[in-house]
Amino acid sequence: MYVPKVKYIEGGKLEGKLIDPKTKRQYLGEFVQDYKGKFYKGTRITSKSEPLNYVVKGAEEETRLKKLKFIYRKPTEKDYKLGYFTRYFIRDEVYNRVVELDKAKYTEIRSLRKPLLYKHHQLDWMIVGNPEDSYINEHRVFGVATLNTNLALEGAKILKGLDTQVLKNPLEFVRK
Repeated sequence: MYVPKVKYIEGGKLEGKLIDPKTKRQYLGEFVQDYKGKFYKGTRITSKSEPLNYVVKGAEEETRLKKLKFIYRKPTEKDYKLGYFTRYFIRDEVYNRVVELDKAKYTEIRSLRKPLLYKHHQLDWMIVGNPEDSYINEHRVFGVATLNTNLALEGAKILKGLDTQVLKNPLEFVRK
């Protein structure tokens, strides 16, 4: 395999690290990058050139965040006295997955400021009240099911899939 010199770049400064796939250790020697963005050991690309893996700075953090775990929270008695509790959600834009988190994890991910990778939303979920809509003097009074359905639909405008992946049951946690 011959690659003309105009089709690759020798050395240079990288934002990330080069990893030798054989040893799984960082490679600190001479390297070249071809026109497709692939990296190789040495100063030229030949049929015997050994490939290198390029790891973008912060990729370890990204790998950790890709494994977002759903944290199942339940309202406390204090929440039931208030009539609602705050729920926190993150959407991984790469994997199109919405998960519910606790406040600490939500705050941690929000602080990363990666709007292209993670979108976030919080809402106050109603947990006390009449589940069904009712009428008082011909005026409709929304029940908890309608209120929570509307919250889920509004949230889905921000986090696509919130209403279909997580908030499927508008009466979740509801007490009369």
